[in-house]
Amino acid sequence: MNKGILAALCGAVLFSAAACPGAERIFVSADGDDSKGTGARDKPLASLAAAAAKAKELSGADVEIVVGCGEYFFDAPVSFGAGLKGGKLSIVGASGPNGEKPRFVGGRRISAAELKKVEDASILKKLPPEASGDLYCLHLPEFGMRDFGELKQRGFGGLNPPLEMEAFFNVKPMRLAQYPNGLKLLKIGTVLDRGTALRNPSGHDAPQPEKDANPRGAVFKFDFDRPARWIDAPDAFVKGNLSVGWAYDQIKIKRIDPAAKTIELQSPHVYGVYSNFPPKNPKWIDRADLNVRGYQVFNLIEELDEPGEYYIDRRAGIFYTLLRAAPNPSDGVYFSVLEEPMLDFLGAENVLIRNVEFAVSRGAPLRARDCANFSVDDCVVRSCGRPLEISGTSYKKAGDKTDRYAKNNRLANTKIFDNALGGAVVNGGNKRLLVSSQTVVENCEFYNNAVRKPLVTPALYIGGVGVRVVGCRFRDHPHQTLLHTGNNLVIERNLFENCCMNSSDMGVIYTYGCYAQLGNVVRYNFFTDNLANPGDFSSMVAGVYMDETSSGMLVEKNIFCRTGSMGSAPAFGAIYIHGGGHTRANGNVFIECESAFGCQTWTDEKYAAGVKRLEQWRKSHIDDGVYAKSYPDLPAILNPFAPRLNFAEANKVYNTSMAMNGDLVLRYNKNLRPNAEYAAKGLPRVGKWTPELVKKYFGQDPLVAEILRKYAGDSGR
Repeated sequence: MNKGILAALCGAVLFSAAACPGAERIFVSADGDDSKGTGARDKPLASLAAAAAKAKELSGADVEIVVGCGEYFFDAPVSFGAGLKGGKLSIVGASGPNGEKPRFVGGRRISAAELKKVEDASILKKLPPEASGDLYCLHLPEFGMRDFGELKQRGFGGLNPPLEMEAFFNVKPMRLAQYPNGLKLLKIGTVLDRGTALRNPSGHDAPQPEKDANPRGAVFKFDFDRPARWIDAPDAFVKGNLSVGWAYDQIKIKRIDPAAKTIELQSPHVYGVYSNFPPKNPKWIDRADLNVRGYQVFNLIEELDEPGEYYIDRRAGIFYTLLRAAPNPSDGVYFSVLEEPMLDFLGAENVLIRNVEFAVSRGAPLRARDCANFSVDDCVVRSCGRPLEISGTSYKKAGDKTDRYAKNNRLANTKIFDNALGGAVVNGGNKRLLVSSQTVVENCEFYNNAVRKPLVTPALYIGGVGVRVVGCRFRDHPHQTLLHTGNNLVIERNLFENCCMNSSDMGVIYTYGCYAQLGNVVRYNFFTDNLANPGDFSSMVAGVYMDETSSGMLVEKNIFCRTGSMGSAPAFGAIYIHGGGHTRANGNVFIECESAFGCQTWTDEKYAAGVKRLEQWRKSHIDDGVYAKSYPDLPAILNPFAPRLNFAEANKVYNTSMAMNGDLVLRYNKNLRPNAEYAAKGLPRVGKWTPELVKKYFGQDPLVAEILRKYAGDSGR
């Protein structure tokens, strides 16, 4: 890490009160000096790397690293390893005069004043006629940047390579030039060759394609003239849903034939590419998710037409962007550089990170593996490539002395947004022994955390045993929002709004594919406006979705408002179970949902195949008695010939169908009545349901009142 170019964020460095009283304090300032500084208040260091080295010299003591307001640029990760042996470690940011947090940057900042107006006619003629503004550029090697990374295929069922260098204007992500702009998709024309299919979209138990020694990309038709402009683009990619609604991909274009009007892709899409125009007598996949199927073309200067877009000529190292007015010297263009985490911990204990902003990196802002008593509090994570990670789930046997796992950790009061490949990953505990991690994610805000891979990129992914998510706000996320794969997880008192946008066959809270992920609870949450796109009557969205034999969840005392789109599947609803049983939806409230609850029942044969597929995993991980003792329903869940019933009891609905499909036990469900003053005249049209409006119109109902009280954190004691 080096000092780099310091943005003038603060007029003076302000240091906070100690987070750890009595600790040895090491001061870091953007105006410090690693060679002459001692780490004292009046002789601060300039970098976290120097502070980390000094902290390790104080092993055994409690150490607090106090970071002054400003920007700190990381060229390499700072590893604290196991933290401090025998002592506590705190990294605490000192707020600036206007509340600014110190900013850790995994890249570089260049003043906008360095942007040069492009006068080269050969470059300008590449821009589309509708381009708005003037073209500016930066020659990145002049600023010490020569590794620009490489765009690679990134999609469902494939590898997840490091991100290439990206550009940010005043820390906000810019968009690689694309066509068309916005969310509009081009339709896939006649498919001449689907390319090599790597998997069968019908599932694990369907016949799988034979391996192809020479895998090839698809070839498909287009019916418009614009691709003729892209023929000479060296690194143009397509991105989008090229088959089913969950299988997003980005694949390099190998060849464009303007005469034949075909695009050939360089590599295969996992299921093969399917047209937006199904043939006669179509199979299910031909017509599946057509309203979200399609593609865009991106990463080509030939489509640089809006301010906020950019293109990097990675061969020449030149960055291009459009501006409506001359550059403002106070603005900055940031470039992500670092692939590794900015801060890295392994097996650390008693660590606190507080009041720091992490921004602009190709990798993760922070990674903490197998740590205990590790806390991230009051931070900001934005414009990073990979999620913040607090992880370490063990599968060791009892008595194994090498058993390490994350435990007693906390992510709190942190805003996480504008990230490329997800917001945060939090797990821990021992899965084999069902030992709880005692870990919590609380009072955090997540939004817009799938900038570069909009599908199968959760804002928050929790797993292991005993993680609790409480009091968080999740909004404006395009696909699965909170993914969970574990046991005894609790998701409570959270707000979910405007999630699963542009999705099909997906849920806001989602899990998949394992009947033994039991003991999970979803309660006292508020869901609002989680629907398929307006006018899309075929896509399917759920609020809580248990996929592929997932069983045994308790979904109780939540409020679902305009959540869940049934689309073409009558089983979908605000709560949806695919193949599993023993889930209970108790005491929930559904307001203006198409359907409250439903499930798709698998045949005994299909369910048996799913159980068989995980047989070896079961024998090695759960057949030692701990699971059977903890989960009385497990023997029935493992028996493919036992009834797989799901239960909906004591729920209340308003302008909502209770259930349309599934092997369900429905008991004690009732209609929800508005408050007395609205019962006769009816409710006015509500633009968007909020907890306050639900209280206004339904708060006299005892169940509604109880849920809202618990959602707000009032236990009623």
